Amino acid sequence: MIKLTEVVTSPSEYDPELERVKCTYSLRSFYVNPRFIVSVADNNKFNSLHKSSPVVKDLIPQARFTKIVVATGVHGTTLYNVLGTPEQHLQSIKENVI
Repeated sequence: MIKLTEVVTSPSEYDPELERVKCTYSLRSFYVNPRFIVSVADNNKFNSLHKSSPVVKDLIPQARFTKIVVATGVHGTTLYNVLGTPEQHLQSIKENVI
């Protein structure tokens, strides 16, 4: 199992001036079996958001984000937005797959 830090999105209300739903973001840890990871890619959405203002308070400006897709059943997958670069996660996956 590998430990990942997920970016959790909590939508609040619609802002008619911005023409979108306001969201707050927080972090939480979770564990995943690296054998069930299907894909790992840069998360351009969160990387762009973080450049303009911190996604999570006190997060360093150099922080980067990754989209990780995990197999969850016969035909299902779940996408997770996680803290860290794809390269960091690939290294962790390689170290933990036996």
